[in-house]
Amino acid sequence: MQTAATTPDASAEAMAPDANAAIEVAELSGYEWLLTGISLLILFAFTTSIIKWMSLLRRRVRFFGENALLPERPRARPYWNPLYFLFFFAVLIVANLQYNQLAQQYTSADIPATAEPTITADNAIDSDDIPTQPDAGNGDAEEATAGAPEISVLQLLLSSASMVTATIVTMWLALAFRPRIRPHSADQITAPVRHERPKIGWLPERGDVTLGFKAAWLILPPTMLLMGLVSILQKYSHPVLEALKPDGPDSSPDFAVFAALFFTTAIVTPIVEEFWFRGILQGGLQRIADAMNDTRRWAIALPDAAIPHATNESDGETTGPTRVELTSSPLGTPLANMHTIPAEPIPSESVRPEPISTDPYASPHPTEVAGTPLIEQPTPAELAADFSTRSDWTPTAIWPIVVASILFAVMHWGQGLAPIPLFFLSLGLGYLYRQTGSLVPSIVVHFVLNGFTMSATLLELLR
Repeated sequence: MQTAATTPDASAEAMAPDANAAIEVAELSGYEWLLTGISLLILFAFTTSIIKWMSLLRRRVRFFGENALLPERPRARPYWNPLYFLFFFAVLIVANLQYNQLAQQYTSADIPATAEPTITADNAIDSDDIPTQPDAGNGDAEEATAGAPEISVLQLLLSSASMVTATIVTMWLALAFRPRIRPHSADQITAPVRHERPKIGWLPERGDVTLGFKAAWLILPPTMLLMGLVSILQKYSHPVLEALKPDGPDSSPDFAVFAALFFTTAIVTPIVEEFWFRGILQGGLQRIADAMNDTRRWAIALPDAAIPHATNESDGETTGPTRVELTSSPLGTPLANMHTIPAEPIPSESVRPEPISTDPYASPHPTEVAGTPLIEQPTPAELAADFSTRSDWTPTAIWPIVVASILFAVMHWGQGLAPIPLFFLSLGLGYLYRQTGSLVPSIVVHFVLNGFTMSATLLELLR
């Protein structure tokens, strides 16, 4: 009887682990459902994006020129040059050093001053590429964890402050040299053309945010696919993601550090890097690349009001536009040829007579000097001021996108083979900026990529 009495207790104890296991499965079911939903969403985005690319290639859609996939948006041409890119980098280093020195003075934390404060996660991370949790008996994993850099919340915030400071200082310098609209040049040179002050592209126009999400749908899946392929050759590694790895099997990630890292990587970095590489570098290179073409195109289209008229002394007729000699562009580069416009006689009745001054001490009127035109020819300075504020400018050269993308990939050196997919990612971001002149679409794409990467990292670490 005693044995029979103890049998139910023994069976109850035997069933206890199964009950606990059922509870654990119930607790993880929500997490697993979340991962499943995200995986299905990613698979749907990949599939539809690849189908869209196949459709575009089948229709042989053009990316540049007339009938382009994304039409070029007319605007005022860039006025800055690539030297602003170097200025930004110098300010970034100085600001980072200064902020770290101040932090060492007012805190007891030892924050190392580095010459490369930018922390980025500009590439997609597959589940196999995310740092896994080390085993307790794995000495190599423990050694790798011990060698990972220690990152604090304060250090991440100082990195964000350095990038924001460099952006503000560079913007202040750019605004100090921003061209102004000159009413007299606009009236005399290109009156029918609307003028506006050039912009780097901070303010969004209608449809820019939507364009950014559509571009993310087209650009990111091929980039992530390429990242997965290069990860087969060499495993992706990032020092910041290594620092997020838990110290032991029973420990959890530092959520304060992750929040600071998410703010720095997914919010600050897209804004700063797009301003730095797309706005300053690519825009400055575009200005240099299109200078000669812009001068030739606009000089030929000058209206009659900007062209000198001369008077023929023999028969009293006023001849029309005789010749426009633009021997150099507004940037000081010589033109290959001069544009000559044939003269056309204009009846003298259509010329309004100028009033004759009765002051004997007055300076001679231009019409009293032989050979002086009635309307002065615009000076090179006036032409430069007019060309820099015309709102009908569109980019011509393509190579600035490639140069900016190469430097963008080089700046992310040391993350395995990540610079290869990042180069192609930068081509897509540069295409958006070239066609629209706005930083907003590329910032949205950059934000979606970094935000998704950090979220996937967190979910993998919590598994």
